[in-house]
Amino acid sequence: MLLPAAVALQSLLLYLPASGEGSLPVGVDKVAHAGMFGGVAILALVAGLPWLPVLLAAYAPISELLQGLPVVDRDPDWRDIVADITGIVAAVGLFAVWRGRGVR
Repeated sequence: MLLPAAVALQSLLLYLPASGEGSLPVGVDKVAHAGMFGGVAILALVAGLPWLPVLLAAYAPISELLQGLPVVDRDPDWRDIVADITGIVAAVGLFAVWRGRGVR
């Protein structure tokens, strides 16, 4: 149940038009991107869907292209893609460590 909710929240946050009320402090949006994609990746792994983090990594650049559409009215940023993939890799690594400790 958490995974679908996380995907829905991620989609909402990625595609809502920008508020225009000033920008976030430098780097905060990158942490948010890493957290969103990493959170979905770790929930997918816990749910037994090891292929989903790979799909998320492929989706990261697509999400940025979609943000550039006039209907979304956001600014695509290649650094967001890097943050997304960094979050996914960190989640997979943390899951592997966590899972490895449980086996011993």
